[in-house]
Amino acid sequence: MGTHWVRTIKPVSRYALGGGYHTYYPGDWFQCKNMEMRELVESGMVETTPQVLSAEYKAGDAGVLLRDGAIKPRDVKTYGLKCKEDGRLALPWKRTVILGPGASISTTSIVIGLSRIEVGHGVGWEMAVMLKDMRKLARDVGTEEEKAKTLDAVGDLRLPVYDTSMLWVRRTKATKDWLAAFRDELEAGADEMHAFLRILYMRRLMLCTLPAGWIGRWHGA
Repeated sequence: MGTHWVRTIKPVSRYALGGGYHTYYPGDWFQCKNMEMRELVESGMVETTPQVLSAEYKAGDAGVLLRDGAIKPRDVKTYGLKCKEDGRLALPWKRTVILGPGASISTTSIVIGLSRIEVGHGVGWEMAVMLKDMRKLARDVGTEEEKAKTLDAVGDLRLPVYDTSMLWVRRTKATKDWLAAFRDELEAGADEMHAFLRILYMRRLMLCTLPAGWIGRWHGA
């Protein structure tokens, strides 16, 4: 397992490779191994270069699906990721990043998000998605008809809504079932945020909820 240099953004206390605990402060550099590097980058504690991430990231059967109006990320091939345009929701790879209309995201963010849904990553998340806005709930968005449908299906509108323009999905029986139901709702003209909530709460799905603005740390990298 290789080691890489990273630069500290926030204070980090860790057991150094040379032995003993040490605290690194913003601007300090230190070496760490692959898994620790990913976890520290993901938590916003350190930064490294896209070149380091691309050298260590093994995409395998993974890619980016661009829905109508999505902005194609730059240099996806650097990470070994495939990319295709398709107006219809699909999961063409074992791990798929689905980008919706107007979505703009860096390749670094894509890779960090994919690491959340790897089979060996902790509890085995099947999907990762950001919250849309910490200040908005289901009762604050959509038409009265959509709110009524969500209330009937879920029983409450005091629920956070998700940013469905960026979805990291691992292909499983549960996510294929979710996709079919979500696609049916959208093709019937449903509000996307409400449709996502309704299906999410009616399916058994291991969802990793990311904070609103999560990609901001690596946007444009």
